[in-house]
Amino acid sequence: MAHHEPEITLGESNASYTTEELYQALFEQAGDGIFIADATGRYIKVNRRGCEMLGYTSEEILNLSLSDLIPAEDKMRDPLRLDDLRARKTLLKERRLICKDGRPLPVEISAQILSNGHLLGIVRDISERKQAEEERLSHLHLLESNERRYREIFENVSDVIFLLDVTEDGRFLHAGANPAAERALGATAAETRGKTLAELLSPANAADLTRECQRCVDTGTDVEYIQSGLSSFGKGYLYLRTKLLPIRNEVGRIYRIVGITEDITVRRQIEELRHKQEQEFRALVENSPDFIGRYDRYGRVVYVNPALEKLFGRPQPEILGKTAVELSPGVPGAQTFDEKLREALETGTAVETEISVTDVPGLEPFHHHLRFVPEYDHHGQVVSVLFIGRDITKQKQAEEARIKLEEQLRQSQKLESIGRLASGVAHDFNNLLTVIMGYADLIEYRTAAEGRTIKDLEQIRRAGERATALTRQLLAFSRQQMLTLAVIDLNDLIADLQKMLNRLIREDITLATVLQPALWPIMADPGQMEQVIMNLVVNGRDAMPTGGKLTIETRNVYLDSQYAQTHFEVSTGPYVLLSVTDTGHGMNKETQARIFEPFFTTKEQGKGTGLGLATVYGIIKQSGGDISVYSEPGHGTTFKIYFPAAKDRAPQPLPSSQIQPEPHACTETILMVEDDDLVYELVQRTLQTAGYILLGVRNGRQALSLASEYQEKIDLLLTDVVIPQMSGREVAEQLKTLHPQMKILFMSGYTNDVVVRHGLLTSEIEFLPKPFSPAELTAKVREVLDK
Repeated sequence: MAHHEPEITLGESNASYTTEELYQALFEQAGDGIFIADATGRYIKVNRRGCEMLGYTSEEILNLSLSDLIPAEDKMRDPLRLDDLRARKTLLKERRLICKDGRPLPVEISAQILSNGHLLGIVRDISERKQAEEERLSHLHLLESNERRYREIFENVSDVIFLLDVTEDGRFLHAGANPAAERALGATAAETRGKTLAELLSPANAADLTRECQRCVDTGTDVEYIQSGLSSFGKGYLYLRTKLLPIRNEVGRIYRIVGITEDITVRRQIEELRHKQEQEFRALVENSPDFIGRYDRYGRVVYVNPALEKLFGRPQPEILGKTAVELSPGVPGAQTFDEKLREALETGTAVETEISVTDVPGLEPFHHHLRFVPEYDHHGQVVSVLFIGRDITKQKQAEEARIKLEEQLRQSQKLESIGRLASGVAHDFNNLLTVIMGYADLIEYRTAAEGRTIKDLEQIRRAGERATALTRQLLAFSRQQMLTLAVIDLNDLIADLQKMLNRLIREDITLATVLQPALWPIMADPGQMEQVIMNLVVNGRDAMPTGGKLTIETRNVYLDSQYAQTHFEVSTGPYVLLSVTDTGHGMNKETQARIFEPFFTTKEQGKGTGLGLATVYGIIKQSGGDISVYSEPGHGTTFKIYFPAAKDRAPQPLPSSQIQPEPHACTETILMVEDDDLVYELVQRTLQTAGYILLGVRNGRQALSLASEYQEKIDLLLTDVVIPQMSGREVAEQLKTLHPQMKILFMSGYTNDVVVRHGLLTSEIEFLPKPFSPAELTAKVREVLDK
């Protein structure tokens, strides 16, 4: 009996297909890939979709096995086991297959074992689904990240953020708040949740917020309003800006309001201050006697103040839009004005000039100082120029008159100085010649038998020696004296002179020496150095008519560039300091300015020639040294002389680290009391440059007031011994009670030995003698602070 395939009828087309034909059609037209492999795993059949998915032809796939299409890392992680499949009969699993171009393809495999032992696999491309899942996961991750970020902002922002639930009956209930809001309310969000605004806020604030929340609900839009008033937390007058944002549910009803309150007090204060400053600036510009205007990039006027209107002689509307040449045709200065204006526009830098018009018919002579300042837009381009002019005609005329007067004064002073020199020389030489000629006459009229000739000649010789000494003094002052230079030790020289010096002074004067051991040698004329020391000792003696103390001190010092910049003819390097200090009547500033002039003396008539200090000055300058004087009326005088250390025997200069402290160590707070403006500025600049915090005052009472109000630690008191209103010692004693740990450093124009022994200081307190260099100052401050 013959076997026939059953016939299947589809619809009404009367088309009949065998089961095999139907299966074959379904196999080829399926939307998923279909693979059939034998018991060994080798492919024996694949449909069209399977070839398209992997990019192989049917022949190419039939030459492969199951494992050939699985990535190596997948086989290691999840090996293909056919025995497991046979045991379970069916399998549904996600895997990756390798396409012909090497690209891994994510698929879902549905596999089962057929009755003949073959393996049937249906493969579905799930790459789009995988991509969608990855995008969804990425989106979820982004949402989580944003939520965390928003949560961090919500928790840490300084603005007050609060949530209000809008009830059906129109009430607004507290639903949540960030920590800033909790601090403002003085309660946690849990404690305030569900409460009405009236229960949480003052009546006025509750009414304001309720009104604005209702407006937010009624309009359905964001609402913003500003409150101002005195803070209830003691913070003064506040400005608060609150923004309300409506939140709708799925049906569009506003069920919640988010509120954000920002403290804009500082911003409003800045705006008010800026507005006030703008008004003040406008008032200043409008009322300024200076000419102020603004020119655009084409050199045309866009603004003038009333002073400039008056200069042009026309109102602002007639000036605007015109150039300088158009406004002042025929005036020579107009062309210069225009050139400088364009220079500022083209270079972008400020330009200054002066315009003088003195010979234009019909115009009064004038001198104007002009300044052109370029102005920029936010792109850095010059868009305009601010012009500021000043009429300096009167100043110029006064300057010209002053120059003429100064020239006349200099000529007069020169003649006066020469006359004073000639008068002084003539006076002294007339006295000497009187002695010489008188004794010569006596020799002529007296006989040798009288036995007086030798004595008379002796008087003549002494007068001649005095004339010779006077000549040497004049030569020394003019730096024309011949010097016999040698390497000398000032300590040895002073020790050799001490007996002679004791004879020069009176019994009511004590002579003391403070000599530094291992003093550097200097190159100088020994005889001239003796004269310098003796002249200074005599000068100090004469300044103490009722007795006192005279101190000679030597010290090795290093003069730095800052000292050299303020002292003519001084170079940096190692120097030997010789100072001579007396406790006499002192000098005022006017006298100090003239003490080295020849024939200038403060002594009474006949008690001095006025050449002693002039001689000292000349010798020191000729020896390459420098001299300075510090004195105050009633408090004595100190002369400080700096001699360059001899190069062939002087030690190497001190390293800079020994002169100036390291910047990182200089952070302490120093209170300085100094009444001299020049010294104040020098100390302030030196210590602030070194890194210290400097509190500076001019007298003792200011120091006490500042120290009593200053809450931080004061590490050091740096004070002059002689200051207005109270002494430095009194200031130090009173401040010690306020700042017990504070260290003290005194400064004065007298040597340490003189000041300590005369009771101005105690020996436990540090001392810095004046004048000092910046390097000496910073080194001493660092030394005291580090003790």
